[in-house]
Amino acid sequence: MTWFQKLRYFADIGNGLEWTLYITCSVFVLPFLLDMSFHWQWEAGAFAVFLAWFNCLVILKRFDFFGIYVVMFLEILRTLVQVLCVFSILIIAFGLSFYILLSIEQSKAFSTPPLSLLKTFMMMLELDYMASFNEQYTDDREDTLHFGTLTLTLLTIFVLLMPILLMNLLIGLAVGDIESVQKDARLKRLAMQVELHINIERKMPLFLRDKVAITDYKHYPNRGNKQIENLFSIISFSKDSGDGKSLQLRIQNSYVQDDLHKLKVRLRDISTVMDKNNHLLRKIMQKMEISTEDDACDEGAGSSYGCGWVNAEDSHRSFEGVPEAFSLSTL
Repeated sequence: MTWFQKLRYFADIGNGLEWTLYITCSVFVLPFLLDMSFHWQWEAGAFAVFLAWFNCLVILKRFDFFGIYVVMFLEILRTLVQVLCVFSILIIAFGLSFYILLSIEQSKAFSTPPLSLLKTFMMMLELDYMASFNEQYTDDREDTLHFGTLTLTLLTIFVLLMPILLMNLLIGLAVGDIESVQKDARLKRLAMQVELHINIERKMPLFLRDKVAITDYKHYPNRGNKQIENLFSIISFSKDSGDGKSLQLRIQNSYVQDDLHKLKVRLRDISTVMDKNNHLLRKIMQKMEISTEDDACDEGAGSSYGCGWVNAEDSHRSFEGVPEAFSLSTL
C-alpha cells in the first residue's frame, strides 16, 4: 500500500488506526510468547480491543446498508473534535481556576492540574453540585471551600458557558451535519468504494490486469449480429434459395411502397395548399380589378400582343387608387 499510495497512505487516519492496532496487539501478545508478564501489557490489550472494534465500525462504511450511518457518525465526530479544539481554551481556563481555588479540598478532584481539567470536562455533563460545592460551602469550616464566593461565581459562569451554551452549540452542529451528510452520504460511500477498488486493482499483477482490463471497445451500430441472422434464416427460410430471395424482395418492396405512400400524402398536401393560394390570389386580383389572361380570352378582347398579355394601360389604371398596404381581411 505504501508503494502505491506513497504519502497519501500516511495521510489516511484509518491506516494510522490499523498500525496502532497492530502495535498494541503485538505488545500484548509478545510477553506471553516469552513467558513474561508486565503490568503495562494489559493496558495495551485493553486499548487494542477498543481499536479493533472501532476499526470494525470504520470498515462497515463501505457497505450499502450500514455505510450511510457510519459516514454520518464519523462526520459528526469530526465536527465535535473541531469544536472541542476551539473551545478547549474555556476548559483550560475554568480547570486551572478551579485547581487554584479547590486544590486543598478532601475530594481530591482538583488536586492536580490534569485532574482538574478532567473534572471540569466531566462537569459539562454532570455538575455534581451538592457533593462538590454545596456541602463544603454550608459546613461552616474554614478548611473547606475557603474561597466560597469566588468559587460559586466561577461555577455560575461555567454553567452558563459550558453545559448550556456549548452543549447546545454541539447539538445544533450535529443536527446540521446530519442533514448535509444525508444528502451526500451516498456519493461519499460510492467514492470510497471506487477508491477501494482502485487500490485493489493496483495490487494485482500487471499481466493479470492486462488480461482482465479492457483498454478499448469497438461498437458497430449498423452491423447486425451474424449469429442471430443465421439462426433466423435457418428457422424462417426454406431450403430453396429462391424462396429466400423472393422474401427479401417482398420486404424491400414493402419499404418502397411505404415511401411512395408517404410521398403521395405530401404531394396531396402540397396540391391542397397551392389550390388555396390560387383561390386567394384570384380574390385579391378581383378586389384590385386586375384582369387576368383567362378573363381577357373569355371576353374576346385581347391586345396586339395576344391573349397571353394584359393591356398595359388597363393594368396601370387598375392599380390607381389602391392603398400601398392591402389587408387580406377585407376579402
